[in-house]
Amino acid sequence: MKIIMCDDSVGKLITSKETNFVATRLIRDGVGIRVGYMFFKKGDRVEFHEASVDQLFLVINGEGWVAGTDRDSVEIHKGEAAFWKQGEMHEAGTEKGMEVICIEGKNLDEYNTPVLQFDK
Repeated sequence: MKIIMCDDSVGKLITSKETNFVATRLIRDGVGIRVGYMFFKKGDRVEFHEASVDQLFLVINGEGWVAGTDRDSVEIHKGEAAFWKQGEMHEAGTEKGMEVICIEGKNLDEYNTPVLQFDK
């Protein structure tokens, strides 16, 4: 067994003109599935961009907002996840801080759970 450090002290700062957060990669498998732990401090965000693969954005602590192609932001809280398909434009951020587990890969499909549909 290994204990893996994944707090924000071992993560990489991701920044650009409109993006600011810390990410720690946890797992990457041979077929391209990636799992990361993302730390958003107050006011941090991910700029509007295209999803290179399918992406599940699971909030495990705190709260923030997410938006899809229409850029209409929707509040997201601990225990909720956003799911974006490959090619979908999206963004996310927080005013209070949040921690997110992000799972990315080709041909992911959300499990059969209650879904709130925001994009038409």
